[in-house]
Amino acid sequence: MRIGDNLQLKGYAKTLTGDPVRNATVAIDSRLSTGRYNGRTIAERFDTVQTDNQGRYTVSIPVKSDHPEDNETKDMDMDVTVTVTDAGGESHDAKHYYTFTQDGFTLSSDFHGQWIEKKEAEGKQIMVSACNFAGQQVKMPIES
Repeated sequence: MRIGDNLQLKGYAKTLTGDPVRNATVAIDSRLSTGRYNGRTIAERFDTVQTDNQGRYTVSIPVKSDHPEDNETKDMDMDVTVTVTDAGGESHDAKHYYTFTQDGFTLSSDFHGQWIEKKEAEGKQIMVSACNFAGQQVKMPIES
């Protein structure tokens, strides 16, 4: 995902026996920050939704700041805490961490310095492809 997109957060609330938790209140607390690892918080959002009859919920969270200059940063981090409270008042939470970039996708590896330096690796290629959420292949610039 890229900065400026919407994160589609989908979840499923279930009991220990696997039954769906119907009509539970789901509170979503998201904090977007600049840079990696403890950057400056640039957006906070609180959403509340209800689970459906199958215990599912969905919420869309924008990955952008209200201040355009913040959206020019190279990468952003988002911490999301989801708290599900059932009709009896029992709550459980989960935390998720996401990273977003201007490029949308970053892959880096040195392959532990192994075969790339070896003579028998000459002429071999590493193929990388990327698909969007619809499964369609998308162009991806590769830099070395």
